Amino acid sequence: MKRYIAILALAVLVALAACTEKADVGPLSIDFVHDYQKGLSMAKEQGKPIMLVFEADWCGACQELKSTVFTDKSVGEASKRLINISVNVDKDKESPNQYQVRYIPAVFFLDPSGANVMPYQGPRTPEHFIKMMNAFGDRFSS
Repeated sequence: MKRYIAILALAVLVALAACTEKADVGPLSIDFVHDYQKGLSMAKEQGKPIMLVFEADWCGACQELKSTVFTDKSVGEASKRLINISVNVDKDKESPNQYQVRYIPAVFFLDPSGANVMPYQGPRTPEHFIKMMNAFGDRFSS
């Protein structure tokens, strides 16, 4: 009986830890627009390409991306060449369908008109994001 109670107590503790665990994300270095349509309008007006990120609060990989990449100051500096849009898939269910999002986080780079040019591929490291942001920014800089 004691063994059963100990196992049950351990299971409860594990469940509580899983429910209350949330990534400790510091301040983001990227200035995200959280409204899809507003971000598209800004990109057209300013002639800047777009980095579009689909994420959710409950997504562990999304929180990890925020805490390891989007808080990096060098990534923040590279992001200034782009309009950065973050779409929470629980709040905006239409936009992910336009890009056939099958998993999150999903990152796309779009031209200033909003056309889907390139999905992000590669490691989720600050160095690779900087490389991709700069390469994409170079394609559309005047």
